[in-house]
Amino acid sequence: MNAPLLTTPRVEPFFFDAEPGTRFSLYHAPNPQVAPRGAILYVHPFAEELSRTRRMAAQQSRAFAELGYAVLQIDLFGCGDSCGEFNAGRWEIWRADLALAAGWLAERDSGPLTLWGLRLGGLLALDAAAVLKPRRLLLWQPYLSGRTCINQFLRLSEQLRDPAPGAPRSTSALRAQLAVHGMIEVAGYEVAVPLVKAIDACDAASIALPPCSVH
Repeated sequence: MNAPLLTTPRVEPFFFDAEPGTRFSLYHAPNPQVAPRGAILYVHPFAEELSRTRRMAAQQSRAFAELGYAVLQIDLFGCGDSCGEFNAGRWEIWRADLALAAGWLAERDSGPLTLWGLRLGGLLALDAAAVLKPRRLLLWQPYLSGRTCINQFLRLSEQLRDPAPGAPRSTSALRAQLAVHGMIEVAGYEVAVPLVKAIDACDAASIALPPCSVH
C-alpha cells in the first residue's frame, strides 16, 4: 500500500494592527487532511536568541501544522519585523500582543489553545497564562527566573568580554551603569530600565497558573 501523501501546510504572513503600530505574524494553517487538534501560539525568545532560533521555530511550526494544529508566530513589539525599536519594548506590551494574537486564533475557532514558549518566551507564556487560560503550556528550555535571563544577556556585553581600563567588569557593574543612564547596549540590542525591571521581577515560582497541562 502506498503511503499517504503529506500536504504542505499553508503559511500566511501578515501584520496585526496593534497599539502601538503593527506586529508581523506568520499563520500556519492546519493540514486539512487530518482532524483539527487545536491552536498553538508561539512566544519567541529574547534579543539575539530570536534571530538564532527563527529557522527552527518555523520548521517546528510547519510540523505542528502538518499534524493538524493552527499555529501563529508573532513578533512582539520592538522585535523582529514588528514596528518599534527594541529599546521601546515593554513586558506589558508583549503580554497585550499575546492576548491580541490569542484572540485572533479564537475568532477562527481553532480549538483549545497551547502557549509554546522558548527561553524567555517560556517565562512570558507562564506569566500570560493566567489571562489567556491555555489548555496546555509547552515550554522549551524556559528561563524560570527573569533575573537569570538578564544576567546572561548582560554577559554578552563587549565591556565584559574585552574590558577597557575602568570599564565595568561584572553584571552588577553593568546594572549600575544601566540604572544611571536608563539604557544599556548589549550585542547590538539597547534595553531600557523599565523592561529590565519587569523581566527581573518575573519568577516562575511566584506565578499562579490556571488549570492546564505543562510540558
